[in-house]
Amino acid sequence: MTGLSRTRPVGWRPRHQSISGARQRHRLVPSSTRVVQYGRGRRRRHGLDTSSSGVVAVLGFLLAMAVVWGEPVSAASAGTTGTVTLNALVVATNDRQAKAYQAAFAQYEKAHPGIKINVTTASNPFTWQDKVLALTAAGTPPDVMWLWGINFRNLAGQGLLLPLDQYVDSQFLQAYYPNAIQASRYEGKLYALPGLMGCLAILENLDQFDERGVAPLARDDNWDTFLDKAKKLTVDANGDGTPDRYGFIWYALTVRDWMPWVWRNGGDLFDAGRRRFLLGEQPAAEALQFLADLSNRYKVTPPGSVLTGMPWTYFENEQAAMYPTGPWDLLVPRKFQFDVGPYPIRKNQAVALDVFYMAVHAQTRHPDQAVDVARWVTHTFEGEGALFSSGFGIPTVREYALKYFVNPKTPWHEEVFLMPLEAGDARMLPYVDRWNEIEILLRDAYTAVWQGKDTAQHLAEVLRPKVEALLR
Repeated sequence: MTGLSRTRPVGWRPRHQSISGARQRHRLVPSSTRVVQYGRGRRRRHGLDTSSSGVVAVLGFLLAMAVVWGEPVSAASAGTTGTVTLNALVVATNDRQAKAYQAAFAQYEKAHPGIKINVTTASNPFTWQDKVLALTAAGTPPDVMWLWGINFRNLAGQGLLLPLDQYVDSQFLQAYYPNAIQASRYEGKLYALPGLMGCLAILENLDQFDERGVAPLARDDNWDTFLDKAKKLTVDANGDGTPDRYGFIWYALTVRDWMPWVWRNGGDLFDAGRRRFLLGEQPAAEALQFLADLSNRYKVTPPGSVLTGMPWTYFENEQAAMYPTGPWDLLVPRKFQFDVGPYPIRKNQAVALDVFYMAVHAQTRHPDQAVDVARWVTHTFEGEGALFSSGFGIPTVREYALKYFVNPKTPWHEEVFLMPLEAGDARMLPYVDRWNEIEILLRDAYTAVWQGKDTAQHLAEVLRPKVEALLR
């Protein structure tokens, strides 16, 4: 598949067809919610363009994707005498991503005949980072890199990324989502350009919602109504006290997946100076205890021992009705109808954000050419289109995200992923210098909370001096 073409789930029905009285097209935007408008005189679906001109634009983008995947492209700049060879090292967790990122570089080569790019991929972001460090130590660092957020923070903190401020101006940066540019800075300097991004939202098994007569998640759902829906979606068919199907499943191994609940309850992980550990403060402790109670008190989520394994298999095997994830999971083929809904609200509507970047190694021998690759791939229609065809996220250039991410041909509410970006509610994790150590400490210790062996409040108090020692 290329571009925006997606395989529909088995049994797919057009989204305008009412499958149950609970499912309505307007379900995501209550009357009290202000909808952002992006143009005059157009029909809008939750604030996003679905007019005939919008469909034409999507079709134009699909045609552009045919170009990305191998059709000739006229050169955008004349080649110079000789050829400059650049080495690119990218994180790609599957073949689709690898082909898309390679296509982005190939597209650049066609437009710039004087540049040759050798691409090496690695499937694990942590072994990829080890490879960067090894190549750097050997004196043969990559020139350009496609990397994840945690890689960006680690490499920038070690001085291995080239500052890009002198290569871009404010007008250039205005094309990107502000959230993405903010996440591309370290200690005030711009060290990468964002290429893709994704906010977290909640996947829903619509067949199970219909079966139980439960309305899909809406933007005015709060924690109480969310819990009520999770209870109704939980099924103990044989009455043995252990659910055969749970209402909700989530992934506890990454702190990123904790934070929408903490933030929405008014809490945070660290203070603004990133010196104080705040999970013991009442708003954060209350949110994490709520997550633990979903397993241990309300029994709508599997036991805590499941949450640090591969909990998404519960959703894929129809043993759980809801699972939070990012837009990278929309293309997973499933044998049931599914959609995506927003997190329930509490005190605000903050949600976790992931950004994926193009960066330049600080020791490259060709900084001007390498930076030009990063600029072109993350900023142009062709470059962003190739990245987007990976299915791994949302274009970081706002114009392309609004025009092409929400696809009228799919049965999904993709706009749920865009709304936090438009509202400024999407947040990156606070990746501090010793983040890896802190996350391992937290996820191992909090297993006791998820298993009901300790409280979120008490554990945070025990951990606070240990975490704050790592922050100094």
